[in-house]
Formats: sequence, C-alpha cells, structure tokens
Amino acid sequence: MRRASKLIVKEVTKYLRRLFSNDYLRCINLSEGYLLINEFNELFYVSDERLINVLNDVWVLKPLAAGFHIGWFFRGAEFIPSPALLEHLYSCLGVIRGAVEVSDLGVKAFLYGNDILLQSVIKIYKPIEKGMYVSVVDHLDKHVIGIGRSKYGYRELRKLMKFKELEKTLEVVSNVFDLGRYLHEEVTLRPK
Repeated sequence: MRRASKLIVKEVTKYLRRLFSNDYLRCINLSEGYLLINEFNELFYVSDERLINVLNDVWVLKPLAAGFHIGWFFRGAEFIPSPALLEHLYSCLGVIRGAVEVSDLGVKAFLYGNDILLQSVIKIYKPIEKGMYVSVVDHLDKHVIGIGRSKYGYRELRKLMKFKELEKTLEVVSNVFDLGRYLHEEVTLRPK
C-alpha cells in the first residue's frame, strides 16, 4: 500500500465533482488525509491522524488495507467508486445522484451478478452518462447494493422507460461490482 498519485486523486475528485459539485467536501475531503492504493488497485481514504501515524510506522510491512474503502483505480486512469463511498455521500448529503433505483426482481438479479434490465428500473437519478459508473439502489431502503456501468445516458434512459413493456429485457446497466459477491463467490473487493 502506498500513497495514491496526484493523477489518481485528480480522477477521484473529478468523479465526485461530477456527481455532487463541491458539496462532497462536507463529507470527505481528500486533501485532509491520505488517499492510499494497494497492489489490487483498491483505494482507501485515511483521515484519522492516529491511523496515519501508525501507517507511517508500519509502512515497511506493506499493509493491504487501511481506512475507508472508496473504490478502485483501473485501466490507467479510470476511477470506480465503491458502494460504501456512495452510500456514505448519499447519507451525508441527503441526496442520491448518479444512480439507478431498481425493483425487488432487479435487486435479486443484480446481487447474483446479473446486469440490470430495463423492466427492473424504477427511477433514475442525474447525472448519468453512457459509460459512467453508477450506483444501483434498492427501491425499498435506498441502500446502494453495487456499482454498474450505464449503457445509456439519462435522456435515453428516460425515453426507454416510457416504452418499458416493449423493451423489458434490454440491458441498461452492466454489473461491475455487487455486494452479493461476498456471498456467492470467494470474498474479494475487486470488481469484475
């Protein structure tokens, strides 16, 4: 585990600003702590000064994880947020952004590793762009159950939802990481 590069911090900040402008700073301020990355490309945020001091003392031991898991950084310059990060921000700010809310059937399918079909989508939350990482939210309790990659932008999804009955089985969000992976696979924090 090492401190994340300036490029990684920039990409994480860019994603958070796209969803929440600068409001996210009320909940998590990346300049007031360490953003760490491990050998599995998992990102962790540490702001507790005592933990930072401990990490400085044990750095040579190469810890795998420390702090709050905020996501992954892959493919050169691509940040994937963790469900925990978005859950924290939604709770802290009192607003859901960049998300797809799904029905019971969608929740079950997604937690078993499947993609989200149009028939399962109940509500969409701006901003959503084609190819963007979005949270998948359970319609009953509004908790984040995973992260997906949108196959359509917000306007396209709105139009498609008007014709749900005609396009029921259309895949609209690809499963990237779901919390069910802790149950149906070997425990891992890595997305697909």
